[in-house]
Amino acid sequence: MKNGNLYKGRLAVLYSIAAFLLVFCLFASNTPYGTAWKAYAAEGTLTESVNLEGVVYKEIEPGKMQLVEWAKNISWKEVIEIPETVTYDGKEYTVVSIGDNAFYNNAGKQSIAEVVFPDTIESIGENAFCFCTAMNSLNLPPNLKEVGNTAFLNCYAGGELTIPASVTRIGADAFRGMKISSLIILNPDTVYERSAFSDNRSLVSITLPDGMTSLGGKGFLSRCVSLAQIDLPESLTSIPDGALSSCTGLTEIQIPLSVNTIGGSAFYGCTGLKEVVVPEGVTEISVQTFCNCSEELSVTFPDSVTSVHNWIFWNDSVGREKYSKSVTVKCTSREVAALVAGIGHQKIELNGEPYELLAFDTDKYTFTITDSERRYVQLDKWKGAQPSGEIIIPETVEWEGNTYTVKTIGTSAFSTCSKITKITLPESITGIGKDAFMSCTGLESINLPDGLTRIEQWVFCACHALKEVELPQSLTYIGGFAFKECESLQTVDIPESCELIDTSAFWDCTGITNVTLHEGLTEIGDNVFSGCSGITEILLPDSLQKIGYYAFQNCTELANIKLGQGLIEIGGGIFQGCSKLTGTMLLPDSVTTIRQDAFADSSLSGVHVGGGLTILESGAFPDSIRLTTNSPEVWKLLSKNTSRENAPVLVWDGTCDVPAGMHTYVEGSIVITGSVTIGEGAVVTIMPDASLTIDNGGALTNHGEIEGEGVFTINGSLSGTGTLGEGIQMTFLLTGDMVADVGDAVYSAEPIVPEPEVSIMLGEKKTTFEKDVDFIYSYVNNTNPGTADVTVTPKEGGKLLGEAVTKRFTIGKAGQTAPSACNLTFTENKDKQTFTAAIERTEGAEYSFDGETWTDGNTKSDCQPNTAYTAYVRMKETDTHFASDVVKATLKSPELKKNGGNTGNEGGTEKPGGTENHLPAPEILKLRAAAGKKGVSVQITVNPVAGADRYEIYRISGKKTTLVTTTLPGKTQIRDEKPVQSAKYYAVSVSKDGSLKSAAGKVKALKLAKGTKIKKVSSTSRGIKIIWKRGKSVKKYVIYRSTKKNSGYVRVKTLGKKKLSYVDKKAKKGKKYYYRIAVVTKSNPSLMSTASKRAKCLF
Repeated sequence: MKNGNLYKGRLAVLYSIAAFLLVFCLFASNTPYGTAWKAYAAEGTLTESVNLEGVVYKEIEPGKMQLVEWAKNISWKEVIEIPETVTYDGKEYTVVSIGDNAFYNNAGKQSIAEVVFPDTIESIGENAFCFCTAMNSLNLPPNLKEVGNTAFLNCYAGGELTIPASVTRIGADAFRGMKISSLIILNPDTVYERSAFSDNRSLVSITLPDGMTSLGGKGFLSRCVSLAQIDLPESLTSIPDGALSSCTGLTEIQIPLSVNTIGGSAFYGCTGLKEVVVPEGVTEISVQTFCNCSEELSVTFPDSVTSVHNWIFWNDSVGREKYSKSVTVKCTSREVAALVAGIGHQKIELNGEPYELLAFDTDKYTFTITDSERRYVQLDKWKGAQPSGEIIIPETVEWEGNTYTVKTIGTSAFSTCSKITKITLPESITGIGKDAFMSCTGLESINLPDGLTRIEQWVFCACHALKEVELPQSLTYIGGFAFKECESLQTVDIPESCELIDTSAFWDCTGITNVTLHEGLTEIGDNVFSGCSGITEILLPDSLQKIGYYAFQNCTELANIKLGQGLIEIGGGIFQGCSKLTGTMLLPDSVTTIRQDAFADSSLSGVHVGGGLTILESGAFPDSIRLTTNSPEVWKLLSKNTSRENAPVLVWDGTCDVPAGMHTYVEGSIVITGSVTIGEGAVVTIMPDASLTIDNGGALTNHGEIEGEGVFTINGSLSGTGTLGEGIQMTFLLTGDMVADVGDAVYSAEPIVPEPEVSIMLGEKKTTFEKDVDFIYSYVNNTNPGTADVTVTPKEGGKLLGEAVTKRFTIGKAGQTAPSACNLTFTENKDKQTFTAAIERTEGAEYSFDGETWTDGNTKSDCQPNTAYTAYVRMKETDTHFASDVVKATLKSPELKKNGGNTGNEGGTEKPGGTENHLPAPEILKLRAAAGKKGVSVQITVNPVAGADRYEIYRISGKKTTLVTTTLPGKTQIRDEKPVQSAKYYAVSVSKDGSLKSAAGKVKALKLAKGTKIKKVSSTSRGIKIIWKRGKSVKKYVIYRSTKKNSGYVRVKTLGKKKLSYVDKKAKKGKKYYYRIAVVTKSNPSLMSTASKRAKCLF
């Protein structure tokens, strides 16, 4: 095989952003899957076949058993009781299935009188009770879903048989040859394979459900000779091939007007029928539909009929002579009458009068007039010597003064004309009858007009020299054997208009090398390309729904095939003998049915089965083919219907839950984008070179075990009680939530290097990552006061992946030690009336005489005598330090002295409070509001004062003053965890022993942003959804959650300003939650909103 469909080695699993897309193609590889794959049964996950007291069982899915073989002796007229449960190795299992041949190989099967089924039975396999001839009656279990082929063949059970409403499929010959007298069917949608109830010769009554659209499958009630009458439901649209064939006791049948299809041999051999009316809407009367019925039969054909098979009423020349003159065909359309006459039938009534066949001859051909207005004719046969060479069919002919348009070529018109080499058809031709050019062995070329819609059966069969034929764009149908054995044909281009290629249409066309099939084709019949040994590649359109049995048998050069995404049914033996078709084939999710021996004798090494399979017949996959699937339900079906040597492997694609106890494998690159669960006791093995990723937004709940040697990357949510194997290479996408916030720092004249914790919660367990192993740090401005950044970057080879994450923090200015004293002196001025006060200078200090205006000047020159003055000194604020606490001194200026003298006077130093036994009042240095992990809070920073051990922080809201808290000794920061919308704060200094307190410091105000409110909370399949109103001037929204209405809130998500909803995927099933939301603006956050209504997580 060539092109992009090839690969060497393991199965490739492809993903788009949203979902896993299977590209339906072949992968060429004969490389066996490595020993890294563990045998499912060898691990003990599923129980191998075990013999329990003479009955053999096998586990087909965790906790469920199939009865494989009843090996113990069966006595005459024994009643067999199938157990509901069995116990093995201390564990109880439910019996849900009867396997293929379960009783068939028991020598005593013909002694079974009755079988008692438990309600747990869901399927009965092929041949399970075949030839249990002593069975008296049969009662099927109420939860039965499927009955396999020949399951009860020739079980002579009699009486009434009811098919439960739960049954969805009944296999071929399942109840054939029984002795039931009454049949009741409850489910109108049950699917029937061929001859499901045939040969029930005692059947006299059948009840069919309303809503049934098809009368079973092929041969549904064939040879039920005692059935005299059947009431068909008005919903019926189809009577399949042979459905009532050889029902000799049937004396009347009323076909509902809804029926538009009657299959071949539908009433074959119904000798008791005297009259049948075919309803309007039926377009084709198929082969042997009324063959070998009574000579007294009268059949009415509607005007809608456009095609009549040669052998409607007979199957040989003797029958033709007998029935063409005795069976009456009634019709109201001359066109229909002409069609019937064209197959050689003679007894025709047109509008109640004998049909007059208007035929005439020309010098070359015989014609029949086909329409009531006598405008069109059919060319029936050549006349005279057999034509040869190149012939041209005329578009019109003259007869008795009238001109007729040649519209159709009749049945067998040029059959066996071996000397014809070329045929030119006029554009007027719209129909070519069956066998028209069959065995024209010398025919090399023919044109097909654009108006042609059908190529009937055998038309070009055995035209060995036919090299090329251009099929018209109007063509809708290619009949059976139409081009069989056209060995010279090289190219086939099926037009878009064609819907069906019927049985063996191109059988043994060994010269074909190129086949083009277009969208529009829905079915390829049995053996269509069988024996086409020159075809190397074929691409099947997505419109194709069904491939018949042996469709590509012995296409020995076929090396590449692409199957369409709309394929529903795959017939048996389709690739038998295709020796160059190797590797692994992917079946799309659309495939629901795989027939018996479908892949038998093929050269494929593996088949990956899509998730839609519901019907799998026995022997579909030989033991040489390795089976994989992404679907747990399909895995169960494969496990039930295949031998343990060919045990299927569940390859997980991350889109569905892994059921409890199941073992599945990960190959390729699997991305979990939704919410999925690994059940208890389940095992997921990540193969070497494979990876499993939980995408951002994805959520995996693990209650089982994830093991293996592949890579497990967690970008989303991982929770659950399960375990992770030691061999797994776990990696994580670094996100901002994984990096802890960095606290603000204070200038220290040295680089500040905070190390934020990098961690993640896996279920209840916290995983912390290592610096210089999993990540490294870098800083921007970690020295000077102001904004600073610390950046965490994943380190190559560590457990973290992705882009760097930056956390911002603030470096605040440091405090300064206040001057040791404020020394004040007075000096008399020259005016002898005033004094100059001077504060002793300290390097880096600033001075004030009113406590508000600070300058570098340390003097006041207009002091009045005998007057008290207060002086203030503090260290100036710099780029790196805040201003120090204030030291002050109060001193009276001297009195004026009459006799002069020294008027200087030193004042004593006064500590904050005005005297040495009082503390100075502190200032609020900084108010900072933030939406943190546990809610909105306000951080308050106090400018330290000398002598204070701690600080009381007060909040003023309206007329209410509240003590928020007291700082720890030596600390200047606290958080107000219960802030209000608008408040003022001030601080009070407290001494170490608490005996001294300062006056209230200066008030500082803070106003929080205006918040929003939650409109709605609700439980969805993905989690709890929260919807809120849009806020004003929003920079981001912060979502909080708690199990209590008024406390315990924790931040769960921070979202951008454009978001107005959020789905909490981390909510746990069954728990009830409240939610609050805060708004963050450029300046400040808002308070958390009022609590939402309580919401329960249902999924």
